Amino acid sequence: MYYYLYKITNLLNSKIYIGVHQTSNLNDNYFGSGLNLKRAIKKYGKENFSKEILEFFNSPELMFQKEKELVNEDFVKSQNTYNLKQGGIGSFAYINSLPNQGHRTGQQREASKIAADKLKYDIEHRAKFVEKMTISNRKRVERGEMYWQQPGYINPATVRRWISNDLQYKSLYVHTDKIDSYLKSGWYLGRKYKQVKK
Repeated sequence: MYYYLYKITNLLNSKIYIGVHQTSNLNDNYFGSGLNLKRAIKKYGKENFSKEILEFFNSPELMFQKEKELVNEDFVKSQNTYNLKQGGIGSFAYINSLPNQGHRTGQQREASKIAADKLKYDIEHRAKFVEKMTISNRKRVERGEMYWQQPGYINPATVRRWISNDLQYKSLYVHTDKIDSYLKSGWYLGRKYKQVKK
């Protein structure tokens, strides 16, 4: 049996998750069990995460002890981690084997509070980002950089239209003020043939 401590890193935002795993097969494709981590993998895609084995141990006790040292209260409360509970607790099988399970309720409450705090931080961070982008875009419109949002701007797609003619095997991109004359002479709206824009 192998006992190891691992770190998973989000390659897009550098957030990390530290956990432990025991297995008889090092190639079992285990990629963490944290709720926040799983949500992040679903959001960003597994290809944007890397897994690194930090240390091997001779027993589960040593493994959990090391996890307890690293995944402490400060680590869990950090906005740069996906961990929701402190380390050193063991798997659910380990927890369920304990004679007194009253401590689980308190730990679940703590994990819920940390998850809520991290979610609140993400929502506030996103709101600040959207506000900054809105202000930035307004300034760009005022400077004339975002011309497509200026009053009176006409989208070229609304000024020209594609028309086609099956007898001539042609498609033309013409101004809307000339379309009526083309339609009267056998052309129809839509592009059927590849043709140079006119």
